[in-house]
Amino acid sequence: MKNLLLFTYFLFMVCSSNAQPAKLKGFIKGYTQPKIYMTILNGSKLLKDSALVTDGYFNFAIDAQESLVARLITRDPSKRITDQSTHFTSYAPVVQFFLEPKTELSLTGDYLEWPIVNITGSAANELQSSYYLNHKSTILQEESAFKESIAQKNAGDHLKAKAIDSVRLQHTITNTNAYAQLAKENPKSILNTFYVYENLPFTTNEESLAKALAALPTVLKKGVYGQAIEKRYQELSQSGIGTLVKYFNVNGKDSLININAYRGKYVLLDFWGSWCVPCRESHPKLKNLYATYKDKGFEIIAIAFEKGKNPRQDWLNAIKEDNISWINILNNEAIAKNGQDLISLFAIKSYPTKILIGPDGKVLFKTQGNDEEIETLLKKNLH
Repeated sequence: MKNLLLFTYFLFMVCSSNAQPAKLKGFIKGYTQPKIYMTILNGSKLLKDSALVTDGYFNFAIDAQESLVARLITRDPSKRITDQSTHFTSYAPVVQFFLEPKTELSLTGDYLEWPIVNITGSAANELQSSYYLNHKSTILQEESAFKESIAQKNAGDHLKAKAIDSVRLQHTITNTNAYAQLAKENPKSILNTFYVYENLPFTTNEESLAKALAALPTVLKKGVYGQAIEKRYQELSQSGIGTLVKYFNVNGKDSLININAYRGKYVLLDFWGSWCVPCRESHPKLKNLYATYKDKGFEIIAIAFEKGKNPRQDWLNAIKEDNISWINILNNEAIAKNGQDLISLFAIKSYPTKILIGPDGKVLFKTQGNDEEIETLLKKNLH
């Protein structure tokens, strides 16, 4: 019994020692809500916590086994705005920061300028603060335009809302590019790790993930974000540049489609859906490419993923509306009739995704929207 008690005590001490407190002391001038809320992004798990607020001051103490992204949320009713057409509700924007083991962070700000805050206590959080402080104007303008756009939609002035959305988009692009540059300049930081992780669904190039992984410290590679990056890298590498295209033989709209039958041609696999606006906006460009190169050794095989109640009809309607004349496959039917899921086979996470196959059957190029590069490759190789 004594040995069992000693073992139990030892096990408790080992398990407890893995979790190391991360503390956050905050002060938000002018914040009068009784609570402030925190979400922690632990991979697919979303952890939640809250703290009482007294005269703008609050404290969090979180057991942190690894570095994770956390976000402060106010849930302030006075900041609430709802799009009446979609019922989407937004409060004040979130503040993003990093919880790291054994760190004591200090967060200060003015609620009138939320989410602009200053966070000290670790290098990663000071980088995050530099983004907030250096891009304060465009961050606040983006948020203001977002709320004004919803207000105009609710008032029925859709033209004005559209104009405001156009301005907001420019601010969004500016802010997104600024954050991307900050991440790029700090490849070993948790800030960059999470940036790469958050963009995994939009990443088609395994080489960029290989570079990101090579730069990561071991502790971040072993973390939840690093492991997800590694997993996505392995998925994309299965259909990576220079690899032989994955074999499939499935029913298309008009006939059985065997990918090996197109050896000797340049083949563009276009993953799309009738519901995907960017996919359908790319069709005019693809139609021009097809008209120019189809008689010179170029083919398009469009693979659609439909998620409505009537997938086949939605698919056929879109093909007719967009006047698509190339080869078409409905992945929903490929699964049901042929037992082949082409979306999983090619590890597709977002739409549109385009994969260009060379005459030798090997992958030449992968992209989500860079049709210009596809055209350049075709122009170079098909005269």
